[in-house]
Amino acid sequence: EIISIDENTAPYMVPTISEPFIPSSTINGEIFRGTAPAPTANSDVRYEFGTTANTSGGNAGGDLDIIENKWTGNTFVTIKLSDVVGTFATSETISDYDLNTATIKTYANTTSVFLEGQESKGTFVVDELISDLSTNATISTVVSLSDTEKNLTLTGSTFITGSNTDITLGFDTSNTISLDTDAVSRSGGTVTVIANSHGISPGERIALKGADTEYNEFNNTFIVEDTTANTLTFTTSNTTSVTPTGDFSLVDNIVFGRTSNASMSIFRRTSNSSAQIVFQSDDLSAGFPIANTITGSSFGATGMIESRITGGVWYQSKTNEVKTFFSNSTIGTWDYDATNNSVGIPAAANAGVFWLQEYEPVKIDQIVAATNSGTATETSSKMVLDIAIRTSADKSGGFDTTIDTK
Repeated sequence: EIISIDENTAPYMVPTISEPFIPSSTINGEIFRGTAPAPTANSDVRYEFGTTANTSGGNAGGDLDIIENKWTGNTFVTIKLSDVVGTFATSETISDYDLNTATIKTYANTTSVFLEGQESKGTFVVDELISDLSTNATISTVVSLSDTEKNLTLTGSTFITGSNTDITLGFDTSNTISLDTDAVSRSGGTVTVIANSHGISPGERIALKGADTEYNEFNNTFIVEDTTANTLTFTTSNTTSVTPTGDFSLVDNIVFGRTSNASMSIFRRTSNSSAQIVFQSDDLSAGFPIANTITGSSFGATGMIESRITGGVWYQSKTNEVKTFFSNSTIGTWDYDATNNSVGIPAAANAGVFWLQEYEPVKIDQIVAATNSGTATETSSKMVLDIAIRTSADKSGGFDTTIDTK
């Protein structure tokens, strides 16, 4: 664009290279400057222009040609669902209670399991595997309520129970088994616990609680080493033989971290299936409000909308080196119009005239500063072109002597 240089001529005094003037960048025919805003509809079209080294034919200035780049709008709505039942599918139609409909472009399902724990020992670590020996899953969040109470969120997509990833398997709530008096005893370093029909296997973790204060070392989590139908044993570092007193109970289904070795019992287990659906829309404000329930047409899946986010991105659909000199077998002409020039600029791209609108390319050779400022003999700044231009007084200049340079 041409701007006033009355106040500051310094940037224009010593050109480093001859540069062509180029059309303004536009969105839907309207000029924009700087960073292009996101599209608001799929029908939005954006054109931007730059320069490139000329490859053949006439150039727009400084041996450069104009590059025309075209982008098309891609607008979409992302909705996050909770309490999902069933499975949605890409390309299926979804509808809500208000009879709004849309076609799913992408779909992602996320299932999480929330464990509320007690009798916690150690510190769990985010992203470590948690296990109950039969099932493994990855911890996504850890919330510490107290030294012994922890809440863990497990990533459903990482559940592994043998070859089965069903989140309904594994991490069951813990059971508390009351023990008889004198049910716990230690001989040397081996502790024996009598618990009829306990159903616990070697390698599992258990928690003992209820020991009197002087036997507090027994209020802890232990790894079972051997079992019979009614007894289980484990070892401790303390080898003093003793029969501890207290109102003992045993907690099974203890989970532990594979990295941290932290452990806890589970007193509540909840799961939630959520989903994220993306669909395209020309009207980003219409339909699918928060708290509405949607239904899929293919499998009848349902889910409640928790959030609704609109967005848009541009994708480039064309790049073109605009040839300023267009020729075929019979003619050669300076023409930027795509109507006549297969590598020209479409009318929709240009919101107004630019320096070469009349097809007369010229280059800036130098800028001559004003002289004698403020005197009767003052001269203004001059722009010197390296190619003569046709004027009403001199018809010899320019590439097309039938057209006055504008």
